[in-house]
Amino acid sequence: MTDYILSIRPKWVQMIFSGKKTAEIRKSAPRALVSTKAPLRVWVYETKSEGGCGKLVGTFICRRIEWLNAVDFSTRSKPLTDIARESCLTEEQLKAYKGAAGRIFAWSIEDAHRLREPMELNAVFPGRYLPPQSWAKAPAEPAIEGLA
Repeated sequence: MTDYILSIRPKWVQMIFSGKKTAEIRKSAPRALVSTKAPLRVWVYETKSEGGCGKLVGTFICRRIEWLNAVDFSTRSKPLTDIARESCLTEEQLKAYKGAAGRIFAWSIEDAHRLREPMELNAVFPGRYLPPQSWAKAPAEPAIEGLA
């Protein structure tokens, strides 16, 4: 399974681990997953903004990333209202986030697990000192077993 790291604000981190948020909206996505729909493990990096800890706080499995088309923001399988509900955003917020980007992606969130204790990024992925702006493929397998 391929590992990715997503930087997420504390407000959204809480919603993910409470089970309320089941889709993460981004302006980009790994091309391989969009086309093959292979699952990946996503490491949640809680940003320091809004009082966050600036560390890895958990993981979730992403089994699909769906492209929201620029016309009505639906996907092949879901209308905008479902995507808005799953992402804990309004339809207006989704449209505003898209802006001039032309497209946005809904990353599915399944099997979310919080780590027992937040961990430094470099402790789990040696050599990775800076969190990604949005998301990044992990530089290697996690250095510590049994975290999640």
